[in-house]
Formats: sequence, structure tokens, C-alpha cells
Amino acid sequence: DVVPLERSVLFDSIDDGVLAIDTQMRLVDINPAGIRMLDLAGKDVVGKPIREVLPSHRTLIEKIEQFTEVQTELLASEDPLLYLDVKVSLLHDRRNGIRGLLVLVRDVTRHRLVQISEKESHEMAEALRDTAAVLNSSLDIDQVLDHILANLRRIIPCDSADITMIEEDLARTVRSLSSKNESVNLPVLGTPSLMWMIEHAQPLVIPTVKKDVRWLELPEVE
Repeated sequence: DVVPLERSVLFDSIDDGVLAIDTQMRLVDINPAGIRMLDLAGKDVVGKPIREVLPSHRTLIEKIEQFTEVQTELLASEDPLLYLDVKVSLLHDRRNGIRGLLVLVRDVTRHRLVQISEKESHEMAEALRDTAAVLNSSLDIDQVLDHILANLRRIIPCDSADITMIEEDLARTVRSLSSKNESVNLPVLGTPSLMWMIEHAQPLVIPTVKKDVRWLELPEVE
């Protein structure tokens, strides 16, 4: 014999988050996956307005408040990072009247990050190919440097970027993406960051320049 499963068993065992919302935009029900996904553990949320339940998920609330059927992917939160696949369906009663909304949410953060990584890798490969082509086809150093900076911005979004060449004991800025930065000449022996890179033969990443003793403050480039 086929034994029907209880509604609560099915509802609680679904991996995707399920939210039931009435026409007054109040949360009527939510399954454990939804509670975990939206960081609602230990909170009294049933019966409360959805804006009060999800104050940090504005993009999700906007989709819900459209009160129409839709399926989309959105960035629900930046901290912690959370991408959601969201499907909103209308709930009808037996007379086909609208009773509320059924919202299904699926965490697709890992999948989305893989897509972003693949896109960045593809863009980097294209930029390297373009730069290599210019290096092999042009003897004009200005054209080569301009092309390197243009391709750099394609793969690393930035406000400014410079190319600095070391001639004897002096580091000189020869190209810049920022029109604000004038050419800067730095003594290698007096610049801790340059000395570190030369000594270790590695690039140097400084997350916060104000906290790193290797960073040299220069009024002309602030």
C-alpha cells in the first residue's frame, strides 16, 4: 500500500528554502532550509512582515513585493556572500483567488563563484594574448606600455595603475592610468616596498597601506 507522507515531513526535508507569504506581506511559514539559508535561526519570524523578517535582504524583498510570478538569480547578501536562485509563485484558493505567495530560494553561491572565476580566467587569457601580440608586432615602447595598462584594467578593476621602470638606482613612473598622478621618481634604496620586491623577486600586495611600514607616503600621489 502507498502511504502518504505527512506535509510536515515533506516540508521540512526539502533542501531548498520555502517561504509562504500572505497578501499582507507577512511570513506565514518557512522550512528549516529557509531558516538556515537566510540566517533566521532562533528568531521569532512567523506572522511578521517580510520587511521585518529580512531587513538585510533588500533585493529579495523587492522581488517578493512585486507580487507576481518570477524566477531570477540575485545577490541577496554581500556579507556573508550569498547568491540565490529565487522562484516566486502565486498561491490560489479553490475559487482561483490569490491567497499569497510561495517563494522557493536555492543557494547558488558556489556555482556563481565558479562562473565568475571562469569568466575572469577567460578575460585574463585574452588580455595576455593581446599583450603578447603587441609585444611581438611593435617596437614602439609607448604603444606597448599603453596596451599593457589597457589590458590590466580589463582583468583588475582599479582607480589607477602605473608602470614604473628602474634605471640605475632610480624608479621612474613612465605610464599611468590616472591623469591625476604625475611622474614620480623614487630612490630605490629609500623605498621599502621596492627594496622588498627586488630582494624577494616577487610582487608585493599591501591590503592596507596605512598599516604597512613598507608603504612610503608621498604628498604628490595622495
